[in-house]
Parts: sequence; structure tokens; C-alpha cells
Amino acid sequence: MSMQGNCSRCGHTASLENISSDKLCKPCLIFKYEKYKEQCMPQCARFEAFLDGYKKQIDNISPLLNSNLENTKQVKQIIEDTYSNQIRNLNNEKTTLLALVDECTRDNLKFSDFKSQLNAISQNINAFKNPNQNLYQDNVLSNLIKNFEENFGKMRNIEENFNTLYARPVKKIEKFEPVSTSSQKLIGTLSISEQMVRSSPSSVLSNLPNMFSPIRENTQPLGNTNLNNLQKWKAKAIDNPNLDIEIGKIPAHLTNFRNYMFLLDEKDTLLVFTLTSNNQFEFKRKSKSPIKTARNIAANLNYFAMSYINIDKSCCKKLNLKPCGVALFPRNADIVDFNTVISIELGSSENFVHPVGIALNTDCVFVCDQVRKSVYKISIQNGQILAKFNVPEGNPYKLSINNDYLVLSDTALHRISLHRLSNLEMINKITIEQSDDTNGPYGIYLTNDNLIFFKNYQSSQLVLMDIYLNNQTVFKNIPNGIEGFTMLECLQQFLVVGVVEKNIPKLICYLMN
Repeated sequence: MSMQGNCSRCGHTASLENISSDKLCKPCLIFKYEKYKEQCMPQCARFEAFLDGYKKQIDNISPLLNSNLENTKQVKQIIEDTYSNQIRNLNNEKTTLLALVDECTRDNLKFSDFKSQLNAISQNINAFKNPNQNLYQDNVLSNLIKNFEENFGKMRNIEENFNTLYARPVKKIEKFEPVSTSSQKLIGTLSISEQMVRSSPSSVLSNLPNMFSPIRENTQPLGNTNLNNLQKWKAKAIDNPNLDIEIGKIPAHLTNFRNYMFLLDEKDTLLVFTLTSNNQFEFKRKSKSPIKTARNIAANLNYFAMSYINIDKSCCKKLNLKPCGVALFPRNADIVDFNTVISIELGSSENFVHPVGIALNTDCVFVCDQVRKSVYKISIQNGQILAKFNVPEGNPYKLSINNDYLVLSDTALHRISLHRLSNLEMINKITIEQSDDTNGPYGIYLTNDNLIFFKNYQSSQLVLMDIYLNNQTVFKNIPNGIEGFTMLECLQQFLVVGVVEKNIPKLICYLMN
């Protein structure tokens, strides 16, 4: 029965259902169900393969059983019609045959009943995978889950019954040929053999996932998070910024390398700052970017990188670039050489379509393309694609790296995923729930000590969590209107957030002591 109250998950007042120990509203229940269903899909596939194997073996033996039944009935009829005057002599043979009829009938019923059970469970799994009911109606979801788990419990009995049915040989009654005679003795041939119909299968059953566990994956050990730094940043999240710097234009993109910070504003001007020993920013220089449609920037020791879309023909010709792609410009300290460019491409048969997120380390450039729905790891030296990760159902947006991992934000799936830097294998993921203050995400940054900062979606807040995708903390004193952010990691960590507050572009800075 549904009831009115506060949802134990989102806190909203709504009509609730009791599921396990939780009282959930319909949206939260559907959300949990969809994630639970996603985790159950591999088990469902194994169940279906398991059931199909059983049904195929039953289908193979069914003609034999049916044939046995019909043949024994014909034998019985032949005996009774042809040798009715010799019933005494037939008693022993008739008793044997009738016993076989009974045995075949029992076998046929057992296998028919077993097949009916398999069909019922298959229908239940299909109903769980593809519900055709209104999930918002009372008790629909709870009944759907209850039925699925009850049928899962029956699977072990099904497996035991299957092994019992097939563990013994099945008699094969081939033929009985009576011979017409006037003698008082029965003359004929009854052929009976035994047939083994299967070998013992191995069990494919395992435990179901818990529907109410956190909606995340973590299949491999991860690196350590600096818990001391995590606690310090959580304390900083409720504190006021250490520094507030007004700048002339909107800070469209921010990145850094060591103590150098690069800011590309809305007018395509690149500003370069250095962080001094007394934790102040010193302006070094500014230069005009030849690319007017930058989507993101990154830097390493030797290069300043820019992802871009739809540059005009004159710029393509001047810089020898594709209309959409990634450009590397040589840099030396605070000087970026915009007259020299290296174009990063996917190859002769493919081009970037809408590259957004970009990151650099010493040897590689990492790029996510929203339209191609892929993340690429590309060698700077030879342009070879070293690894690729596809997100066919998502919208990969921004990424960040450290020495071991890559984190990726996905605005379509409202998800953050964690990947091995070496091969882009996804090893953890979390859905950023849309019913609270941490929607999104868009921008993202991964620190050297495995802390993750990300910009959520609707409220434009900055959120902190650890590499296990736990302990989410929202920064309370950063105004709405976050444009970008980065983290300078030298002797200390220095978080810089570009915002527009009351139409004034500025940098909000936090120093972690």
C-alpha cells in the first residue's frame, strides 16, 4: 500500500512505497529500479542462456518420449487385437510392456512439467527486463522485483531437478513385430535399449546484486586518496575564499602546468599568470589566439593545447588545420608560440567532429569528442591512437588526468566515470542524481592525490569527492555562474574558479594550507 510522507532518499513529500527498509517516492523508486535493472542485465543474459540450453535438450528428447509413448500404445493395441485368444501366454510380456507404458508416461509428464517451469521463469525474466506496465502505479515495481527474486530462488531447484531427470539413462523402445501364427505361443520381437541424453552441466547461478546498494561500480583496487587533504578541502568547502581577483573579460577556459596558469577569455585572449612563493598571482603576458572557437585548453611542459570546432577557411589555411580538431602550440614558460602548430588528427579516414574535453601529459593528448561519443589517447610524437573508449549512449564532455587515472564527465548519462590512464579501461562510475544539489556534471578536475572536483549541472556549484566516488561535498561560498576551474599543485594546492558575479568576471581562489 502507498502512503504519504517524506521519501527516505530525496526527502520530498509524496506518495511512498515500502521497499526493503526504505520508503521511496515513485521517481526515486524508478531511478533505483533502472540502475538495479542495469546491474541485473548480465545475470539475466546468463539465465536466458542457461534456460535455453535446458529447453534445447528437452526439445531434443521430446520426440523420443512421444514416439515411445505412441509405440508402446500401438504395441498394447496390437497385442490385445491380434492375440486376444492367447491372453494367458501374453501376460508376462503384457505386464512388461504396460510397465514401460507407465514409465514412459511418467517421464513424459515430468519433462513436460519441467519445460512449463522453464517457460514461466523465462516469461518472468522478460517481464523484468521489459516491463509493459505503468511503473508509477502502486505496487507495480515492488511486485515486479518480488516476482523476479522469487523466480531466481526457484532456479536452484530447477537446476537440481534437471540434473536428477538427466542423471539416469532413458529407455528407448524401438519396435515390436508380432508374427501371425496359430500356435499357442507368442512369437515376436521386442527391442529395448538405453540412451544417455546429456552430460552434467556446470552451474551458472550466482547471487543477485542488491538493489539498494550504491549505484556505482568498482571492480579493481584503486590508488590511495590523501585523506588528510580530503578533510582539509572539506573544511575549505564551507569557508570563504582566500583570494578574489577581478579580471576584464569572462574566463571561458582555465588550465595550468605547475605554477603557470593559463586563462583564455571570451574574446580569445590568452592571459598567463604565475603563482609566486607568497601565494599571489603575477600577471606575465597576454596574446591573441588565432583560433576563435576554442572548446577547451590544456598544457604540459612543452605545449599549449586547444580543442576547437568550426574555424573559418582562412584560419584553416593559415595554420594548416582541419575545421574541427586539436591544435598543439609550442610553449616555453609563459610564452606560447601561436605561429607554429601541430595538428592532432584521428587518421586519414576519420576527423574530429566536436572535440571538447582535452588533457595532456608528457607523451600523449587525451580528447573526448561529443559527436563521435568517444575518448581517445593519442601519441604526441607520431599521432597514433593508443587507446579508445566508446560511450555510444552518452555525451562525453570534459576530462582530466593525473599519473594513473582519467576522469570523464558525461552530461547525457549524468555520470562521472574513472578510467585507467594506460588503456582507458573504465573501472568505476557514479550517476550524479538529478533530484538533489549535485546534478550534472560539466567541468571536472583530478588532482595528483586522487581528489575529484566537478561542476554540477543546474545550480552551477563546485563539488568535491574522493577517487572511490564517495564523500561528496559542495563548496558553499562560490557564487553561481562558474565558467571554469583548475588546480595549481606545487608546494601547496591552489584551487582557482572562474566566475561571473553580478556581471563582474573574477577568479575565486582557495589555498589549501
